[in-house]
Amino acid sequence: MSEQAGFTPEQVRNRLAGLRKFCVWGTVVVMVFGMAVGGHALINAKKLLSDSTVIEAEIVDLEEGTRR
Repeated sequence: MSEQAGFTPEQVRNRLAGLRKFCVWGTVVVMVFGMAVGGHALINAKKLLSDSTVIEAEIVDLEEGTRR
């Protein structure tokens, strides 16, 4: 079938090898980018959680009439 399209079997193998390399490198790039974005989001979430606990502690202190 590849002969009808004008490609030799060697050309088909080379094109598939190139496509395979492209897919592998694309997957690696997407995974690294995803880990970077996920790590950044995790750090921001930790910061938000720690800030909210401090705010809650200050609210409790104000309700009791004391301040830190």
